[in-house]
Amino acid sequence: YDIATIHLTLHLVRSRAVRQSLLRAVARALKPGGLLFVQMPFYPDCDAAAVPAPHTPWQADVVEAAAPTGGHVWPTLDALPLLYRDFGAAFRDIRFQFVDFPPPPNGRTITHLLVSATPSAALAPRIYALDAIEAPVARPAAVLA
Repeated sequence: YDIATIHLTLHLVRSRAVRQSLLRAVARALKPGGLLFVQMPFYPDCDAAAVPAPHTPWQADVVEAAAPTGGHVWPTLDALPLLYRDFGAAFRDIRFQFVDFPPPPNGRTITHLLVSATPSAALAPRIYALDAIEAPVARPAAVLA
């Protein structure tokens, strides 16, 4: 595939091991130079240790059958290095972008984390047109004088 999207669903996968497996599977399905785009809620004002039940922090690996339902995985500011490692295990050219949506009636700003990544290091050549850069042409000494 040229592009894959995981739109507002990755935070529903409560097992970190399953999320990692899912990211590896998507990377295998993409063509070289393909793009993954992920959108999920982000909680910049909460540390992983303070994620309220029934939710769990990104680093949790909730797999038991007795896990509470209705809880989401909360990517938090202190978990960003771990998110980067999880995406980096399968992808390159990883980009995190944070988007604040206008506050709803309850007054709390909603922030989303947008992640784009490619399975191979293909973004730099596209951005900087590295394959289009030619070697400098040698000029005769008379032109340089």
